[in-house]
Amino acid sequence: MNKVLPEIGKIEIFQTWNPLEEPQQGTLISRSRFERPIIDLKNRKIIEELKALQEQPGRKIWFCGSYARYGIPLLEAGVSTSLDVRRWVENSIRS
Repeated sequence: MNKVLPEIGKIEIFQTWNPLEEPQQGTLISRSRFERPIIDLKNRKIIEELKALQEQPGRKIWFCGSYARYGIPLLEAGVSTSLDVRRWVENSIRS
């Protein structure tokens, strides 16, 4: 984290969601629990349907986020869908 946030200072800070061993007593800053959605072929079909809806002419509302791209739902997928929305908006302005 120190390279990303130099204002942290000299104490080395690490972020992990699956540590090989537990942090030393007294060094843990925060612990969070999160879950990821299950990705399967049913999700793929639904995401393809969402994409088809979003590409319809005359559409004025679009959705983006990691849930709107098939694959592991990470931040990169969210960014990727935002680029799709930009393209759809630009195309709707030209139409």
